[in-house]
Amino acid sequence: MERKASLSLLFVDACRNNPIADRLNASVEGVTRGAALKGLAPVSSTGSGTMIAFSASPGQVAYDGVGDNSPFTTALVEHLSSPSLEVGTAFKRVIRDVRIKTNNLQSPQIVSNIAAEFYFNASAPATAVAASDFLAQIDFEKAERIATARGWQLYLAKHQSGSFSDSARAALRLLEGGGGGLVSPQEAESRMKLTQSQRKEIQLTLSDLGYDIGAADGNFGQKTRRAISRYQKALGLTETGYVNSIVANRLELVGVTRTDSAVSADEARLFDPEDLKGLETDERTIRAAQCLRGKEIIYGEFGGRLYVAVYDRHSSWQTAKSAAQRCEAHLASISSKAENDFIYGLFETDDRMFETGFDGSVSYKMGPWIGLEQDPGAREPRGGWRWLTGEPMNYNNWLPNRPNEHKQGDDFAMFYAHLDGNRDTADLKASTWDDMGPQNSSHGYIIEFR
Repeated sequence: MERKASLSLLFVDACRNNPIADRLNASVEGVTRGAALKGLAPVSSTGSGTMIAFSASPGQVAYDGVGDNSPFTTALVEHLSSPSLEVGTAFKRVIRDVRIKTNNLQSPQIVSNIAAEFYFNASAPATAVAASDFLAQIDFEKAERIATARGWQLYLAKHQSGSFSDSARAALRLLEGGGGGLVSPQEAESRMKLTQSQRKEIQLTLSDLGYDIGAADGNFGQKTRRAISRYQKALGLTETGYVNSIVANRLELVGVTRTDSAVSADEARLFDPEDLKGLETDERTIRAAQCLRGKEIIYGEFGGRLYVAVYDRHSSWQTAKSAAQRCEAHLASISSKAENDFIYGLFETDDRMFETGFDGSVSYKMGPWIGLEQDPGAREPRGGWRWLTGEPMNYNNWLPNRPNEHKQGDDFAMFYAHLDGNRDTADLKASTWDDMGPQNSSHGYIIEFR
């Protein structure tokens, strides 16, 4: 196919087991047990302009299903003929549908080196849809490309009903590991456990913005509910009249911002600013994605501030500082344990953000840079440390016996921890700080947007 065509598409729906796998696995006890693969072996494409789509990942068995076609073929038929839908986007929907129908037991896989976009049905006239459905489809495709739980949460906050809402809920459940459906707006507000003073703070803030909330007494009556609905409409959210984390973040409500506002709690990734537009309601997020285009990031909001963990291998402190300045922001300053824990939680599970090793005496785990530096010529080891923002250093989280005078010029701070001896650092929690010098590098840094 590759020799005769500039574009080759191969769809493999193989619903059969390896007939000799069990026999091979049991043939030599303790030697070949588990060696024979169940299902199809991995296959890679060697030519150019080729896409191979498999009904299941290597080692998985494809299911026949209960209808005329398998779950894989059923999803192919439904999505590949969609008008003006690029084949890569279509196959993402195939993967989602198959995983849902098989309860995550089967996940299709695509191997592709196609550089150009391809449409099966590019010229087919699209079915006329209402303007709201058209906008929902645009946002749905953005959420598909973002492919995070946060992306789907934002979509559903904006489109709680409509042609795509059920698919969005299914995609969110899949990313969150299954479970029941989404909670109601009332339950979402209830789970925030707002205090009377926080409710009053919401009312006063809405009043300052020009909304009629009635009396600012901490009780959400009809006027306050209407004001919340109008504020949600202004943000482009579904008008429920109930507070959720997005509304609380935009109102900068103290004490309710949570770490689940992070887009990716697992690892840094690329975000297209155009995909975030219309879903993210904080312009700082769009600005950060535009400024850091091409960098893999994780971001989240805490205390009304946006924090971005940037994955950038072998970056010096000056490189990190310059990147923050280009974004008209600064390296993070930290004023409390809660803030420190939140920032560390952004990147904790992304192993790429850490450099680990053994220096002959200790096993170390070095994390991202933060915006803490020591004035040149300051009295060592603790004199002259200051945040780049000029804020007073009322909180610190230095590793015991740090900072020190180990090396002249260790004037910059990063997340760091170590253990004596040659040890496994996999579970070492590097939420403490250490002083480093211009010769040191990190695999990331934390930028704060205000």
